Amino acid sequence: MSNVRFTEKSQEALLNAQRAAEDSHHSGVEGLHLLEALIGQEGGIVPLAMRGAGVDPKAVHSRV
Repeated sequence: MSNVRFTEKSQEALLNAQRAAEDSHHSGVEGLHLLEALIGQEGGIVPLAMRGAGVDPKAVHSRV
């Protein structure tokens, strides 16, 4: 039994990445699926960091 614990936001991102992979008919979750999930996460740290760096998360999300 694994004792790895993830935050709610991390669990949400992993679930959304899995859904993105399934929606694309891919057999596994890849980095781009996770990136898409993290960028699209409302209230998440990734969009916040991107905005802080002057990058528009929605613009990047539309290209992933």
